[in-house]
Amino acid sequence: MKATKKLAKETDQQLIQFVEAISAMIWLTDSKSLVTYLNTAWLEFTGKDLDECLGYGWIESIHPGDLEGCLKTAEHSHERKEAYEIKYRLWNEESKTHHWINDSASPRYDKDANFLGFVHVCTDIQSEFEFIRSLSENEEKYRLLYNQTPVMQLSTEIDGVIIDASDFWLDKLGYRRREIVGRKATDFLTASSQRYYKKEVLPNLIEVGSCKDVNLEVLKKNGKVIDVLYSAIAVNDEEQSFEKFLCVYVDVTEKKRAEESLKQSEEKFRIAIESSPIGIALVSLEGKWLMVNSALCEIMGYTKDEFLELDFQTITHPDDLDADLGLVEKVLSKELRTYSMDKRYYRKNGSVMWAQLNVSLVENDDGESLYFISQIQDITERKNSERFFEEIYHITATATEDIAQTIEDILRITCNNLGMETAILSEIKDNNYYIDTSYSTHPLKKFPDKIALDKALYKSSSQGKQNLACHDTSAPNAPTHPCGKLLNISSYISIPIYVGGEAYGTVDFVSSKIRNKDFTISEKNILGLISEWLGAKISLKRYIEELRDSETQLSNSVTELTETNEELGRFAYVASHDLQEPLRMITSFTGLLQKEYGEALDESALEYVKIANISAKRMQELIHDLLDYAKMDGETGKAVEVNCLEILSYVKSILQEKISQTKAKITHDELPIISTNPVRLSRLLQNLLSNALKYISAKAPPIIHVGFEEGKDCWTFYVRDNGIGIDKKYSEMVFSPFKRLHRKDEYPGSGIGLAICQKIVDSLGGKIWIESKLGKGSTFFFTIPK
Repeated sequence: MKATKKLAKETDQQLIQFVEAISAMIWLTDSKSLVTYLNTAWLEFTGKDLDECLGYGWIESIHPGDLEGCLKTAEHSHERKEAYEIKYRLWNEESKTHHWINDSASPRYDKDANFLGFVHVCTDIQSEFEFIRSLSENEEKYRLLYNQTPVMQLSTEIDGVIIDASDFWLDKLGYRRREIVGRKATDFLTASSQRYYKKEVLPNLIEVGSCKDVNLEVLKKNGKVIDVLYSAIAVNDEEQSFEKFLCVYVDVTEKKRAEESLKQSEEKFRIAIESSPIGIALVSLEGKWLMVNSALCEIMGYTKDEFLELDFQTITHPDDLDADLGLVEKVLSKELRTYSMDKRYYRKNGSVMWAQLNVSLVENDDGESLYFISQIQDITERKNSERFFEEIYHITATATEDIAQTIEDILRITCNNLGMETAILSEIKDNNYYIDTSYSTHPLKKFPDKIALDKALYKSSSQGKQNLACHDTSAPNAPTHPCGKLLNISSYISIPIYVGGEAYGTVDFVSSKIRNKDFTISEKNILGLISEWLGAKISLKRYIEELRDSETQLSNSVTELTETNEELGRFAYVASHDLQEPLRMITSFTGLLQKEYGEALDESALEYVKIANISAKRMQELIHDLLDYAKMDGETGKAVEVNCLEILSYVKSILQEKISQTKAKITHDELPIISTNPVRLSRLLQNLLSNALKYISAKAPPIIHVGFEEGKDCWTFYVRDNGIGIDKKYSEMVFSPFKRLHRKDEYPGSGIGLAICQKIVDSLGGKIWIESKLGKGSTFFFTIPK
């Protein structure tokens, strides 16, 4: 009996030592919901002492906003004596703020089935909440990583109809994308979870736009059920209305099983360690392996007996040993309680593996250090994928204008990382594969210009929009490759490439050797991104080629247009000069006729002579404006430093007679000094002010203001008047030559003044436009580059 009690006591002590050593926060309550025990992890997390937390003292560490919900949930579960799980915020002493935690509570009973209270297992889930929040804050990054992050993600409409799912979600549940898009997300929940989601979760989600860590049961395609933590956040459209939901499912099935194992005796604890899918070991303070589980043996390639003859220093990569020993020293000196690191080990066969190491120190009741508990998880594949992705990212981020060379670099890096020998980028057309780009690690026969299309490969890969992979073509019913005989292919993966939404071809990575394992999801995800990138680059390459053709055509057109414009200008100049002489003759002879024979002419004849004179003068004005318009196509002249205020004063002096006649008031800003052609600026302001003095309102004398605004790249000037204004629909037409909105007897002129303004502004490299309201006046704006 004494031996049995002693064994039981030792077992309890070892269990307590284990509970004190693990990173999870564990605490016990009695049958009256009073706290009777909290482990060191809980006390260190909250910064509290054991004595002040016993009984109801622990309540002070809970966020006030969560306290009522915690108490109600605990009371409800206590009455029913049922297990429960709840999430709330708990004070974290290290960060000086509240962290979200997951609290799983299970009832305890004695051997006579008397209820003793609850055992609580708490884990810090703050990082999961931050992850969800980061996804919602940066959708662009989320979309980039959507199908390469090992997280179950789902996008739905507001009514729950599925828009898309990540590859990890599909693989986890065993569905294909076409099987789930368009269906309701609730179709994949168990009946009980459907009821709970529709009644409790969805109304709150629609109201507040988010939910976090909701426990749901999800059905896999094979009928199995997995437990998940469901989180969702709404994405707003431009009008700040909910547009869709981004959802994340975290598989906690294994986690729940692990939590249950904590409630068992030492024997069950040992079984849990042995059956763990990740490596777990007890390690002495000197580094000797004391106990290892089968998973660790499988990862490292050693037997349990061989492990016990070694220490961790012997099989640690020398570049990681000092960092590991430094962390061990900090734990032994009580500077750290636990530590985690990524490090490299040597397997028994000499190969290097990456592992994620988590270490906790186990102590006895007196605080004496006993041994370490180490968790070792093989992350070699993840590290290789990260390195692969970094190399791809570096190539794409630093890509030069030589698109062909960049594509070849991508093929080379991908080929080497996959352990394949040859990469082939091919275009599919006319029932043939046309080799576009290729890379190989060893000499090959010269590639043919084209290869007959393999219908099965094309249907599965390009038409079916899926990867087609085979790590051993010699296996029964394995799909062949169109280059199989030419390159002696034993393994390959073919990925479709789409350009502009249309099937372009495939990129294939092949080898004459059988691959020792199938292609992983991570590799396929990265290859999918590479395929998208290649499609974009091929599209860009086509665009550049088309752009160069267009530039050549445009250059030719510009040359032709310039020559035509020059000829047109010369024609207008010569024609205008040739027209001047007949007009001078008309005015001279009509003047002579009126002088010599005026007394002999009757009133009708005199009126005819007057009309001829007026018409000739109008024609001369038109020819003069036409000459000015033609001159605008000449050289822009040298830009010099110009005081705009002096230019305006000069223009006002020229127009002084018209200003006095109309009793106009002209105001201006403190105009700047700029670099431009002073002659053209003067003519521009003269035409705009003349326009404002011409089209005046009969209701009030003209008020004209000249102002400006300074921009980053240009000066913007404006001339505002209170004249008759124009309808908005004529705002483009007013700048066309000879376009008039009024009769000549109402407002005289040639109708070419604003066209000249357009020419001047164009020659200065700026823009001109009008903003006007009929009967309210007009504002002419023009810009001059700095």
